Amino acid sequence: MYYLLFFFFLFWSIWATTRSSFAVNSGLNSTELISLFAIRIISGVFLGWISIKYYPGNDYWSLNTESMQETQLLKKDPIAFFSEFADNPYSNHWGGFFDAVGSYWNDLRNNIILKILALLNFLSGGNYYVNAIFFNCFSFLGSIALFRTFKSYFPQQKWPLILGCFLIPSTLYFSSGIHKDLIVFTSLSFFIYALQ
Repeated sequence: MYYLLFFFFLFWSIWATTRSSFAVNSGLNSTELISLFAIRIISGVFLGWISIKYYPGNDYWSLNTESMQETQLLKKDPIAFFSEFADNPYSNHWGGFFDAVGSYWNDLRNNIILKILALLNFLSGGNYYVNAIFFNCFSFLGSIALFRTFKSYFPQQKWPLILGCFLIPSTLYFSSGIHKDLIVFTSLSFFIYALQ
């Protein structure tokens, strides 16, 4: 069942990406868009596989597992699901902005991902790899934003820009998993694009 979901959403996301005006206006043709998106998805699947095989208990899979509890909460008590987002279980009230432990603000990075995953679980059935497709759609648009920004400054350097914006191994690897790195990378890319 999950294989069918995976391939259904994979083909749907490829179709949506190649129809997105933001992606089409990047100057990349359909073949390049599909190839680069496929590389990102493969990287996300590889990251999930490596993480579960060699680093059990890692954040990538833990977030996905914890999101199932959030999905159950959403089904049983939607008001609690949305209102608990503003609950602060710590005694420092809303302080501790830079604290690494016992801070609402420190926990916020994971809580945002958990809430997003809880909603996506209705489509994915909670499958990590299907959820990775959804997250990588968002991340891929961040890479396109970065590409479009640099292309406006270096219009004749298409292939070096593709390598730099889409294929740097460490960036590709860490921005293709369900984690805060993907969100930070994408947010920074859109921020740079908006400034340009």
